[in-house]
Amino acid sequence: MSQTQSTKFLHLALTLALATPTMSAFAANDAMLQLLKVLHDKGTLDEETYTSLKVAAQADDEHNIDGQAEVKTASKTLPKVALDKGLKIESPEGDYSVKVGVRLQADGAVYAGLNSNNPKMGDGESVRRARLDVQGKIAKYWGFRLQDDFTSGGTAGIKDAYVTYSQFNPWYLEAGQFYAPFGLEQTSSDFDVTFIERAMVSEALTPNRRLGIAVGTSGLVGTEGGVWTAKGGLFGERAQDINTVPGSGNQGWNGVFRATIAPINTAGRLLHIGGGFRYHNPEDSQNALRFSAVPESTVANVGLLDTGFLGGAVGTQNTRISDFRQYGVELVGVWGPASVQGEWIRTDVSRNFGVPDVSVQGWYATASYFLTGESRPYRGAYVGEQAVMQRPTPRSAVGKGGYGAWELAARFSELDLTDASAALESQRLRGGREDNFTFGLNWYPTDTVRVLADYTHILSLSRPGIAFDDLNADIFELRAQLDWD
Repeated sequence: MSQTQSTKFLHLALTLALATPTMSAFAANDAMLQLLKVLHDKGTLDEETYTSLKVAAQADDEHNIDGQAEVKTASKTLPKVALDKGLKIESPEGDYSVKVGVRLQADGAVYAGLNSNNPKMGDGESVRRARLDVQGKIAKYWGFRLQDDFTSGGTAGIKDAYVTYSQFNPWYLEAGQFYAPFGLEQTSSDFDVTFIERAMVSEALTPNRRLGIAVGTSGLVGTEGGVWTAKGGLFGERAQDINTVPGSGNQGWNGVFRATIAPINTAGRLLHIGGGFRYHNPEDSQNALRFSAVPESTVANVGLLDTGFLGGAVGTQNTRISDFRQYGVELVGVWGPASVQGEWIRTDVSRNFGVPDVSVQGWYATASYFLTGESRPYRGAYVGEQAVMQRPTPRSAVGKGGYGAWELAARFSELDLTDASAALESQRLRGGREDNFTFGLNWYPTDTVRVLADYTHILSLSRPGIAFDDLNADIFELRAQLDWD
């Protein structure tokens, strides 16, 4: 092949390369321009051919740059999509968003140490929670959340159903059904608490979720990442309790307030102190007032402690009840993989017609340690939520070459629903007193999956007059949990 023919062939090959989409990005870079110059300098390309190819390469380079700019501009108008914790779609500027998540907990329990004098607490299994959770943001300042539990029907399945408004940061307004701000463990997510079930006092003496309106705020304190929070509001009954007694008159109402401060809040170190107050007015004789608790296991769903309806038979429950006041104190400390947590709650019930007042109370203390070195994370308050503890993200997740996070935990809890201070036996409160010890082993394969194993020993149960009196029983329980939310 002659040099002229070689030149024409090379010219044709380079032209085709520049015209080919898969090669254009390569041809339009500095390496291609340098190659053309070398071929020209060695005489392989004549001046005309070299100039022609160089102009084509530079033009193609400018075309690619313009195309990249167009793609970049277009991408700014597309919504952002994330799948790591639920399906989240968010507008480019972040003013609009929606997230859909699912939550599932499946339990199994074995009860031992019962005798023939005790009502049966049957072994078994249950779907504790199966929820669809939808939350999001509208026009930057409006937020919403709707969470329904498929293990209950109708309004009984409604958990969270509220809207928030947060334009006046750090203040925010919240309305609907949500956790009334009282208690650390109760306001924490069911999927974040250390044990399979909350302590007896948290279940029996806190307001849980209720319909209402609240105002919250938070701020920084100290020099170690500290934060303080405050939230208070007025609440009625739960959505599932509305109209349970048709024609019963006015609903009861609650005034609830919680404040917390965490003067130390750095990676692996935390000191959290909080307190709450609740005032409850039953308002009408048909609004039942009753305190009860299961032994920190719900598979058998047998309550061991129960005051019955305070004030009389159903239909006239509160004819002697004026109101009640609740006080709560909470404390958390975290030092690397070790942590402690505790709460104390007291309820003082005022009664009418000269009947003596009564009081009930309870407390728990928890200690935990991560064998794999993680620390319990803390979430200071943000819009619609409160300052609570959360579950950790494993340092090495299963499926990514790791073995997850492993946690050992122990808890002592006590609930006393007895008040025998009244002179007359008929005026005394005989709800019983129970002391429990729980040991737990938790495995976190990933940040969305958790497996829990709890052993609970009922240390003592005092409730004269019922078959459970002087019961010493053991409960073995397992839970598998998925929280893609």
